[in-house]
Amino acid sequence: MFAVASLRSARASAAQHLRPRLLTTSTHTQDGTANTNNALKKRSVQLTGSKASGDEGYWVKRTGARAQLYGAGFKADDFEKPIVTVAAPYMSLNMCNQKFRDLADEVAAELERQGCKAFVTLPPVISDGQTMGTPGMRYSLVSRDLIADCIETVHEGYMADAIITLGGCDKTNPGVLMPIARANSVGITLYGGTSHPGRYQGRGLNAGSPFEALGAHSAGNMDMDDLLEVECRSCPGSGTCSGMFTANTMSTCIEALGMALPGTSTRPAVDLKSNAIDANKLEDCREVTTCQHTRTLARTHTRTHTHTAHTRTTNTHTRTHTLT
Repeated sequence: MFAVASLRSARASAAQHLRPRLLTTSTHTQDGTANTNNALKKRSVQLTGSKASGDEGYWVKRTGARAQLYGAGFKADDFEKPIVTVAAPYMSLNMCNQKFRDLADEVAAELERQGCKAFVTLPPVISDGQTMGTPGMRYSLVSRDLIADCIETVHEGYMADAIITLGGCDKTNPGVLMPIARANSVGITLYGGTSHPGRYQGRGLNAGSPFEALGAHSAGNMDMDDLLEVECRSCPGSGTCSGMFTANTMSTCIEALGMALPGTSTRPAVDLKSNAIDANKLEDCREVTTCQHTRTLARTHTRTHTHTAHTRTTNTHTRTHTLT
């Protein structure tokens, strides 16, 4: 109980300290919210140009790029907004990442609400658990680096100002973290969440249970009816394998590194009854965008040295900003 209470306290403290600390030169929109777009838009100005930069010649030069962005849904004022990559490895057949397209949309919508433009990319993902023992495993083994390369390619190719990545299964957890470190990007990851355990005959089940049951059946210790029940009940919904296997272990490590908000690696992916995205995980989507906004602003402050900052040195704040 003490550990749970401490985690909740740390998470609440982190959420409070990671609210955006705005530049003294910020303007305000009609609804009264602060607008730090010019301070945050550092890299993506190379893609869109910016009237606010004062470089009219470069603004004209980017006419062709903006024309295609208009075709993708941009409005005139969007070109002054910072661009944030949202990278979510997705596969409809993979329970670990099955909800990532929806999670990416949630993250993107929150970024847009905060005055950014979200570029959503969905790299490929291969499940170890589904392909092991088949030729497909040869592709799963190398997919980690493919995922990292895909994310880096999009993020660097579009010169986005910051990045939020979503990780889930064995390959996507490291695959979404590697490009942030490789390119020294302003970024943070969000764990998609673990699945709920299954149950049969009063015993808890997880994604490893069918393999154990297969062994028991092969040894003559389990009949086909029980084997089928274990097969059908072990994974009751979306999310990563419900045990301290590779995915949940790595998500915990990533949180300890300060590359995920405190507490987000322990949230379930979905509601057990409806298999809809868990309400707490949706809240994670909102909080991670606030944290990313702050990280981007902090990196801007560090690079320009023209800021008025309010620094707090709590342990939680220090851990969460390990790589900023």
